[in-house]
Amino acid sequence: MKTNFYFISSPLHLIFSAGLSLENNGQRNIAILVPQTLEQAKVYHTLVGQSSVFDEVVSFHENWLNSKVKERKKRIRCLYELVRKEKPGRIFTGNDRRIEFQYACSEARKVSGSVEGVYIDEGMATYLGHKSENKIQHKYIDPFFKKVVYGCWFDNPVVIGVSKWVDSVYAAFPEAVHPLLKHKHVQGISRDIFSSKEFLSFSQGLLSSKKVSLEQFKNTKCLL
Repeated sequence: MKTNFYFISSPLHLIFSAGLSLENNGQRNIAILVPQTLEQAKVYHTLVGQSSVFDEVVSFHENWLNSKVKERKKRIRCLYELVRKEKPGRIFTGNDRRIEFQYACSEARKVSGSVEGVYIDEGMATYLGHKSENKIQHKYIDPFFKKVVYGCWFDNPVVIGVSKWVDSVYAAFPEAVHPLLKHKHVQGISRDIFSSKEFLSFSQGLLSSKKVSLEQFKNTKCLL
């Protein structure tokens, strides 16, 4: 059975990952939660843990360390064990700059040889790039220090989604992605799964966690 990892660090990553997990029904789907704040992590952990969208949930929200470097190294040790236990065939992320994603891809290829890294639409950056992409700090200084601290496997993408660890791209509008992303295998995200009973139940749970009722949108045809 093929195993998929989904690195989730934002609400959009969570929504798209849930849809892809449902689409990959019959495979082993593991959510790896790497949110930016402890509060966000707890919300995601509770929501995903209560649903059946993923087969397993790995969350880094417990014992949050004050040092970013120490926290990431702790996560790296966990991922080392997880990769060898699960042997993923595909690893999804909404941000391929994340240390956790890149390390998992690096180790998975050592274990299995052939592993597909997949970038999931991050939103505006997928189509317009990032305002700091041409700055010296972004292109040279930050990558240098990350290689020194974490390892030579770190690869700095000028635009999110174009690192060497990404093979394919799932985008809402595949024809409009950033020019650099077009060098990857780009495919559209299926819209059908988002109208399924399973996904609607999951999204309702997400709204409820934010104390939002679907009744507020019953007469709404378009929401931006």
